[in-house]
Amino acid sequence: MREIEKSASNILGGNWRFFYNFNNKKYPLSKEKVIGELLIYLIISNNQDLYKRIFSEGYNLKKCFQRLHKMEKASPNRYINLKPNEKLASLWIESRGEIDEHTTIRLLRQSELFLENDLSLCDYLDLYNFTHDFFWGFDFGNSRTVQSLSEEEQAEIMDKSISNFYFALLEQHIDLASEYAIVLLCWFKTKLTSSSMKKIEQLLEHFCTELVEPFLTEYKDIDFQKNYKVYHTILVIDMFGSCLSYGYVSEENSTVNFDKSNK
Repeated sequence: MREIEKSASNILGGNWRFFYNFNNKKYPLSKEKVIGELLIYLIISNNQDLYKRIFSEGYNLKKCFQRLHKMEKASPNRYINLKPNEKLASLWIESRGEIDEHTTIRLLRQSELFLENDLSLCDYLDLYNFTHDFFWGFDFGNSRTVQSLSEEEQAEIMDKSISNFYFALLEQHIDLASEYAIVLLCWFKTKLTSSSMKKIEQLLEHFCTELVEPFLTEYKDIDFQKNYKVYHTILVIDMFGSCLSYGYVSEENSTVNFDKSNK
């Protein structure tokens, strides 16, 4: 399993100029999306080498992240119109370490985690919103917020996580499956029944051997500047690999200069 993180990191390391030179290229992607996702990846993975290459002058990641996202203080009307997962993302960016649990729980109960959507009627955006709700609401499995939900609510979310992951595997949608793989890894930080743990382990093993390993082999020499569409999948796979190999690296013990600038 360690090879997954190593292989994905090598691919990202070989494509660091895609992120460094992003402003000088014309891609049909927003700077906010690409750099925002990169920063989240750096926080979760603690990839010091990639961080030093891209942010060689020691930029403050939190301030950079906040500039890229228009928060409610700067644009109240925009915030009101955000979806629950977007509001949760804003809360995560602004308040990590001092999460407003009451607000988080309220938003979670309005989010995709609790919507009674028939999986057959969902589109991919619904399924991605689910993973984002989970990431931001539960701080990638580090927040105690999940313990504030009832056992029935926790079981409902876990069952949906497994079902949605299974769907992504059947569709061979590796990008979506990678996000759900991280969600399932986060569940290992909570109390799980032995049967649930066994099911998750089997699904993750299938995901790694049947989807991830062949994908990384196929794209080991990919150039993001020529095929930019694959960059997000590699980022998420590397996040998954990092969580699998080391466990999630929290803001407190991260060494990628999240809070302090060298300048």
